[in-house]
This record gives sequence, C-alpha cells and structure tokens, in this order.
Amino acid sequence: MSGSHTASCGALHSPGVSSAEAGKGAKDDSRGTFVLADSLRTDQHCFRAIRASDPSIIRLRELSRLDEELSFCFQRHCAQLRQQLQRFFPHVLGLSQTADEPWIWALLELAPTPAKAAKLTLKRIEKLLRQCKIRRIEAAEVAAVLRGPAFSLSAGTAEAASEHVLMLLPHLKLLHQQRSALAARIERVFDETQRHR
Repeated sequence: MSGSHTASCGALHSPGVSSAEAGKGAKDDSRGTFVLADSLRTDQHCFRAIRASDPSIIRLRELSRLDEELSFCFQRHCAQLRQQLQRFFPHVLGLSQTADEPWIWALLELAPTPAKAAKLTLKRIEKLLRQCKIRRIEAAEVAAVLRGPAFSLSAGTAEAASEHVLMLLPHLKLLHQQRSALAARIERVFDETQRHR
C-alpha cells in the first residue's frame, strides 16, 4: 500500500512473539497477528525495514526472468531440430553442430531434404551466404558437405522428419528475434540505471 512501511522479523528473534507463543499448542492466527504487531512497538530493534527496490532494478529482474524463459524455449527447440536432423539429414550438423544459427534455418527452408540440397547450385548457396552475412565458409564447402554420402532410410522418413523441421523453424526464428530484442531492452534499462545513480 502506498505510504505504508513494511518490516520483517523472524518469529524466534522477537521476544514478544516467542514468549507469547511459548507453551501453546495450535497457534491462533488472530492472536499471533496482534502479538506480532505489538512487538513492533516493544521490540523494534528486532525488525528491519524493507525498502522498495528501484523501479529500474525491478524491471531488470523481470526482464532477466523473461530472458531465462526464452533461452530455455530456444534451446529446447534447437535440441528438437538437432534430433530430427540426426534422423535424416546429419550433413547439416556438419555445418553447425548446434543448429542454432539463422543461416542454417534459411538453408533448411531452401533445401529441407538431402535430395533437394544436392540440387542446390553454387550460385544459390553464395546468394544465401551473402544475405546472411556468412563469411567463414565458402559456397563450395557448403555444397560439398550437403552432398556427402547418403544413407538408406525407410520410405517416408525423410519427408516426415523434414516436415517436422519446417514446423520448428518459424518458432526458432521468432524466439531468436525476441531474445535479440530483449537483450537490447535489458541493455537500455541497465544504462538508464547506471545514469541515475
């Protein structure tokens, strides 16, 4: 409540409360509340004032909790993506072991199965790498990995797993965007907190 003061005290630390409760069986909530309130007057040294946190600190705590939740969801979806890729298209994991990079998702949207990936031209791969600003790997290297040795799969396995992958990608992209926006917001709030100190 605005304008009121809040204090805390362990019950065993307050002489008034401990003596009032000593020897009793079941506790009476109304009596205990009265004794505790009265002990604030008689045993004030046993209490400490609780001060409201700075608004910016409260915001940072809440944003940090949200960041943890988004991070957990993101990692869970990445794990599901890796699991599906291991079933039918492990070549992609040769390009990114964690499968948590946006350019990998774009590549999977472009070629969601080994058969389609084998048909990608170097020019198309170069365009994708350029759009995603990937410079650490050349298009020829990507093509060589994607066209690696194929292995036998039961009929329909690749198609089913690729559909699962394509359903995961929008969630991953959204979570990635939200985490990036949240990181920027946390940084802004932190800077504001530092300036006001």
